[in-house]
Amino acid sequence: MPLAVECSYQGTVVSVQDAIAIKESRRRGEPAPVFQCIECGERVTPYQSRKGHTPHIEHRQRNPNCSLSNRHRVRRVEHEHYHIEDPRALEGYELDRHVLVYARNAQIAEQRKQLDRYRCQACGFHLNVNGRYVIECHHTRPVAQSGVREVHIEELVSLCPTCHRIAHTRSEPYSVPELKALLSSAA
Repeated sequence: MPLAVECSYQGTVVSVQDAIAIKESRRRGEPAPVFQCIECGERVTPYQSRKGHTPHIEHRQRNPNCSLSNRHRVRRVEHEHYHIEDPRALEGYELDRHVLVYARNAQIAEQRKQLDRYRCQACGFHLNVNGRYVIECHHTRPVAQSGVREVHIEELVSLCPTCHRIAHTRSEPYSVPELKALLSSAA
């Protein structure tokens, strides 16, 4: 299987080193550069050298019709199927996933945590482990639903991991008063 070391960027063939430099020179807030396979035209991503690996370019989604798509990287695991009531399960095998994440601003989240004194605003939980507080910053107006926008500190609230998980158990997250009502009814 050949290792892809070139891709297309804005209609020009560039080396993996040039693609990595383009990717790293992007300013915050700018859209990610779009790189394409020189053989099939599908989107690819340049990867920097890691220990024991050569800088290379990978397809975002495997393409069995492209000789430059590393289709052998996806491992199919043949395993025994257990009955639903069996107390055993097969875990630890590799999955190849493409994950989309939404950018967050760590500074405003830290400011909110400081304002809330690192205390959960729903249950009052407050814990410091080895100099780090166990607290999360929750968006009352989810970024995933509203897209790119300016976020104000008033839209954020500090929640413990448990309350934060509970807040996201429905499509429209629970508000802090709703969380407090849930907690009081469960007690």
